[in-house]
Amino acid sequence: MTTSSSRWSQLTSAGLTNPSNAPCSGQARVPLHERAARSTSIDVTFSDDIDIWLADAKSFFLTDEVQGASNQFSIAARIADGLLSSEELLRMKRFHFTRDALLFCTAHILKRVLLSMYEPAVNPHQWQFENTAYGKPKLRAIPFGIPLYFNLSHSWPFAALAISRSCPCGIDIELSRAESGLYENVYSTLHPLDLTLIAESIEKERCFLEVWTRKEAAAKALGTGLTWDFKSFHVCPKTALVHGAPCAATPVKAKTVSTARKDVTLAVGWISGNTDITMSEPRWVSSLPLSDLVNHTGLK
Repeated sequence: MTTSSSRWSQLTSAGLTNPSNAPCSGQARVPLHERAARSTSIDVTFSDDIDIWLADAKSFFLTDEVQGASNQFSIAARIADGLLSSEELLRMKRFHFTRDALLFCTAHILKRVLLSMYEPAVNPHQWQFENTAYGKPKLRAIPFGIPLYFNLSHSWPFAALAISRSCPCGIDIELSRAESGLYENVYSTLHPLDLTLIAESIEKERCFLEVWTRKEAAAKALGTGLTWDFKSFHVCPKTALVHGAPCAATPVKAKTVSTARKDVTLAVGWISGNTDITMSEPRWVSSLPLSDLVNHTGLK
C-alpha cells in the first residue's frame, strides 16, 4: 500500500507541485484576492451578519485547459504552495487520495481568498490561524481591531464557508448517502426530541441530516465541536434556539439553510443571544479566476 508521504512524493516527482513563487517573465505580480474580486463567479456583496459560501471541488480548479482530478490537483498544489501555511501544506500532503487533497485545497484556498475580500489589506497568504482549546480554528490576530469570524465544513465534493463580522459562527454540510440505514447507528447519540422529529418524518434520512447538521453547526459556533454531548441538547427547527447545557450561559442558535440541491444538507449556527441576524443566501463560487494562474505561479 502506498503511504501518504510516498503518494505525495509521486505527485511531486510527476510535476504536480511547483514551489516557485516567481511570476512568469513579462507578467505583473497581481494579488490573488484582486484577481478573485475580478471574477464574475464571485459575488462580492456581503450581508450584515453571516455570509455563506459554497464551492464544488470537482470544478473549482477547472479551466478549458485543465480537466480531471489529477490535472486539477496539479493546479491546486501550485496555488497552495503560494497561499497555504506550512502547517496546512503538511496536512494536505498527508492525504492518500487525490480527491481528498483536492477538497482540502478547495476549502482552505477558498477560506483565504474570501477572507481577503472582506479585509483587502491582508493578502490571502498572510492570514494566520490558531485553534481554541477545543480545536476550533480562529484568526490569530484581528486585523484593525474589527472582528472577523469564520468556519469551514466539507463533504465530498463540496466545501462550505461561513464568514461573519457580527458573531461567532459554525457551519456544517453533509451529502446524502445512498446506503440504507447508514445513520441508524448514531441515533443513540441524539436527544429524545431529535428522535421524535425523525420518527414522525416521512423522509427520515433527510430529517436526520437536518437534525445532525444543526447540532454540528451549533457546537461549532460555540467552539466545542463533538466534545459537546449531542444527547444533551436539542435545536428547535422552528425557532432555531438550542435547548440544553451549556447554552444557558451562552445562547446559541442554528438553522437549516436551503442550497437548492436535494442531495446537500446545510446548517449554520451562531452565538447572538436574543439579537436577530441577517444571513445571505448560500452563494456558489464556481471557480477561481484561474486563466491567469495556470501560467502565473507568483502568488502574492
